[in-house]
Amino acid sequence: MNAISRRLNTIREHIAPLSTLAVQKKYKILDIPLLADTFPQQERGFRLELNVDHDQKQIEFVTEYMSNYEKLTVYLKQKNNLRNIYPDYFILEKHL
Repeated sequence: MNAISRRLNTIREHIAPLSTLAVQKKYKILDIPLLADTFPQQERGFRLELNVDHDQKQIEFVTEYMSNYEKLTVYLKQKNNLRNIYPDYFILEKHL
C-alpha cells in the first residue's frame, strides 16, 4: 500500500504543474469572454456572401460586420449545412 501511495503522489506532483490554473497563473491568461459582443448597443446588419463553384469543388464564404455571436450562430450553421451537403468541396473563408 505504501508503494502505491508514493507512486500516486509522484504522479500528482508531475501532473499538478500542467493544470489549467497553474498554466493561467504562469502565463497570466486574460479572461475575455468569447461572446463579449452578444448584445450590441445599437442594431446593425451584417453581410454573408456565399459563392459555390461546382467545377473547382470550392465554396467561398465572405462575411462582413458580423459579431462573434453572429459568427457562432449564423455563419457556422450555414457552413456546417453546406459541409454536409457538399462533403468533398474545399471551403474558403474571408472575414472582413
